[in-house]
Amino acid sequence: MLSSEDKALDEREASVRMKSAGTVWSWSESLPSDAPPVLVARLAKLALDADPSTSGPSDWVRAHVPPGIETGASFATRDWLEFLDALRTAPVRLVEVPPVQKNLTNSQRHLGAARATWRKDIVAFECRRAVVITPVVRPGRIARCLATAELVCRALESVFEEYRKKRGETDPLVMFLYETKEEYLARSGDMTGLEWSAGHYSPGDGASRLFVPDGDAEFASVAATFAHELTHHWMDLCCPAFSDAERAKGQGDAPGYWIEEGFAQFIEEGHADLAADRYDLESSTAASIDVVANAPREHLIPWTRIFEMTYAGFHRLDYEKAGTEVPMRWSLGFRRRLTDLNLFYNQAAAATRYLYFAENGKYRKALLEFVASFHSSRVPADALSKALGLSYLDLGAKITTWCQDQQRPPTK
Repeated sequence: MLSSEDKALDEREASVRMKSAGTVWSWSESLPSDAPPVLVARLAKLALDADPSTSGPSDWVRAHVPPGIETGASFATRDWLEFLDALRTAPVRLVEVPPVQKNLTNSQRHLGAARATWRKDIVAFECRRAVVITPVVRPGRIARCLATAELVCRALESVFEEYRKKRGETDPLVMFLYETKEEYLARSGDMTGLEWSAGHYSPGDGASRLFVPDGDAEFASVAATFAHELTHHWMDLCCPAFSDAERAKGQGDAPGYWIEEGFAQFIEEGHADLAADRYDLESSTAASIDVVANAPREHLIPWTRIFEMTYAGFHRLDYEKAGTEVPMRWSLGFRRRLTDLNLFYNQAAAATRYLYFAENGKYRKALLEFVASFHSSRVPADALSKALGLSYLDLGAKITTWCQDQQRPPTK
């Protein structure tokens, strides 16, 4: 039971919080009428941090929810505030399906089909590079997905910015965001191996399907998978280094499948900084560097096998028997037992990272040319080796040494 002194202190603290919240929110009233909504949203967050019960920010947030969206009886002010704050990275609009369904956009077609076969209460939020089709349950989660998608796509565009554009204007990438893991699995059809996944890209549908838990820690735990699958999606439908017609002829079961997964994991290992509005690709603490630098060399998959592996060979890799124990330098006291499939992903990503960054980008052009060739034609097994003037054995040795050098402290 609180003493009278404790009660008085609590009341005084509450009074200070209310005054602080009121002062912060009053600043919004001095802003010009055309002030960016994201600026007011930041003031609203500061005011709510000071006093969650203050009404001014809640009223403002409710008034700025996009029209046409049912927010429910219990208005989640902070969740919608997070949605509005994300407009800084990805300005969005609500997609509508017109009564007369002619000349529909790609987003409208997917939304209409989903309402007919999935749920009638779903909506679609679209930004420049992506559209999320989902029930409006956690708007903050929707905003994070859109903002992250925008950053990942912009990073990919930057990587390929010097390529002659072989595609016309591309549609926003379609992402289905599910409320529960069960719904995600049910809507993924008869695809196998998804029980432990958080998302996948389906080339047949031209869409990504995602289950993203709510909350900061939960979102961070699956953000990497999100970036990985979005990379597959973007490479398939948006990459300017090859045309749609060339894409239809490429890959198959050709050697070089390492670049498909290695490039996606390379992007996955980047970091989305929503506050700074950027996606950082360079990282000496990437897991792939850690694995290649510290795994016993005799336990790594032979590099020649990595570079010459086909899609069929990739699917024959063991994904259950964890046999190689690797000490992880960037996780104190932590060791991982890796399957052959784990090793493939990490070696392929380390190879991509090396070819992109090593020696001031000396091999970057050859890497991106190989990406384009693999996706637009059936490349021979030694194509990359000839382009680099290195045997795959020598290339693998260079990658391993480079990964080890990344973990050494810089010399003075």
